[in-house]
Amino acid sequence: MQETSAKAQSRIVKTARPVLCARPFETDVPDWRGPALAEDVLNEAVRLAQARALSHHSTFQPAFDSSPEALTEMGVRHVLRGRFTPGNLSELSLTLDDLTTAKAQTVTVEGATLQALADGAAQKIAGMLTEAQPPRPDWITPPPRAAEDPTIFAKLCQARHAIWSFDRTGNEAALALVDEVLSTHPDHPAANGYKAFLLTRAYRSSWIMGRDTVAPAIKEACARAWKGDPQDPAILWTTAFAQGMIFRDYPLAADLVARAAALQPHASHILGWGSLFMTYDLEFETGLAYARRALAISPLDPMRVTHGFAGALAAIHGGQDAAAVELSEVALTLNPTMKNALRIKASALFHLGETEKARACGAQVLKNDPKESVALAAEVNPLREWPGFSRFLDGLAGAGLP
Repeated sequence: MQETSAKAQSRIVKTARPVLCARPFETDVPDWRGPALAEDVLNEAVRLAQARALSHHSTFQPAFDSSPEALTEMGVRHVLRGRFTPGNLSELSLTLDDLTTAKAQTVTVEGATLQALADGAAQKIAGMLTEAQPPRPDWITPPPRAAEDPTIFAKLCQARHAIWSFDRTGNEAALALVDEVLSTHPDHPAANGYKAFLLTRAYRSSWIMGRDTVAPAIKEACARAWKGDPQDPAILWTTAFAQGMIFRDYPLAADLVARAAALQPHASHILGWGSLFMTYDLEFETGLAYARRALAISPLDPMRVTHGFAGALAAIHGGQDAAAVELSEVALTLNPTMKNALRIKASALFHLGETEKARACGAQVLKNDPKESVALAAEVNPLREWPGFSRFLDGLAGAGLP
């Protein structure tokens, strides 16, 4: 396996803190509050303790193996669990399991609002994680986040939960909640960031039509979002997605997503989309490092196809052909007919000297789409104007594409 350079790996934030894993909080009547609050507490605890963590996109999946043995193999030391007290949503019981000692710490947090519960929980968990480690001379305690209007905080938590359904219904539900916030607070930065993201995803997924209509709304939402806290990851990754996917401003998208990834290195969606934007900005080693990191911290991610494809794209254009084959197969395992991944695999195999396998892969591309050609592959690729792009096309021609 070809490795990325130390320089690229150094751009992904790492800490000596133990790896944290969170599970959705339990409630008497399951709804959005359990997972949404758990995600928020995880994000805030990571920020306060500078802890490493697995992405909630995997750990919240029903199929995720939360047995101590499986988690230990993944490097997890601490597992965060929580439960709302029966009949009392102003009290949260938290348990932090230490897998290395088989001990558990349980605390109770009270709060009249979701943010009060979340902030209290995050501070407790961050304190436990910090106490479990030797003193650090470089440690600077981050400031607490600003208090949000309780109604707005709850709606944005619910909207974020709907976003992670990764489907049209969830996207529309999230957009409706965000629009409710903006109807009374039109300049709310994070809400505008989410709106820019949701409109962009809807357009890119063909759930809404008319770029001339949607692009101005996205542009305005980004402008309003950027008036907010420049250290808010929600503002950074949402507007990065919009700038990359709608306006093709890859340098700006790469810069925004790099800042978001530094603040939330456990967020696989940031790393996955960031891999694409880094690659389109010709930062191939960083793009590959982001994709590998996303796959490592989120093995059951709903975006695993994206992570595999993004990593393969970075690898093929960075001249790492073995990695390109490996990561294209990650995507193809889940989507065997994915044209873009098949193209990458075919070209990479040719450059590895695996001509027969390359031609077999090229034949599969043509079987799925007889109109496929080298010229078409060049026409639809954002990297087509990069001087090194011809190497990719040479590989496709060698794999038998006309």
